[in-house]
Amino acid sequence: MNKFKLFFMGLVALVMTSLTSCLPGNDDPTNSTVVMTGFFNVSQNGKVLTADDDHTFSVSNPSFLQYKDGTTPGRVMAVLEIVLEQGQTVEDIYNKEYYPVEVKNAISGYFSYFVEKESAKEKTTSFASFTPSAADGYVNCMTETILPETVNGSCFQAYVEKVENNTMYIKVINVSDTSKGSLRYAAVSFPIQSIFDMYKEVLKPEVIDKNYPDYYGYKLIVNDQSIYYNLGKIVK
Repeated sequence: MNKFKLFFMGLVALVMTSLTSCLPGNDDPTNSTVVMTGFFNVSQNGKVLTADDDHTFSVSNPSFLQYKDGTTPGRVMAVLEIVLEQGQTVEDIYNKEYYPVEVKNAISGYFSYFVEKESAKEKTTSFASFTPSAADGYVNCMTETILPETVNGSCFQAYVEKVENNTMYIKVINVSDTSKGSLRYAAVSFPIQSIFDMYKEVLKPEVIDKNYPDYYGYKLIVNDQSIYYNLGKIVK
């Protein structure tokens, strides 16, 4: 993990888009390069990444994801570089298991859970930077905040503040003991589907973009930042 050369703000700029436009590859003019960002579960000592939509990728540089002792985090927020050969399209990435990728940047990721608003811890630490997104059953948050030496999912909590005007307001907090902490980066994911189910009577899918009237999602405001959870195409 000491090899994680992360330029955090650049990663923030990329996270809002899963796939960028294809750019010319450097090695072969007939190839093109795609940059993908997202949250992935790590297995086989960093050799395999699995996205939350279950697509799998074979990592060409697994040592990039390893700690000094050879172990790896269970989850990362990563920037991947993917080479498409002549004639391939972006769709081929999703139609093939273990598509080869190279990890360019990554930060450790953790799972945490929603709690009742009344049971959320009162003592919290603010975020120096915070970028939320939502997809594939999770609210994902990229954070920069003071954290202890040992970080895990229990350092974070989330709760629903309210639902009004067909919008869910979510609060994510750092509840870790920061008395001996330092400013660090961490990515945390909260399962959200059961929360949607809980509020289904007051939170309804709405059209995300009027230019695509068949595509619906839930509107969320996470720590005062507005995002959509995309449900995809819904034909009524």
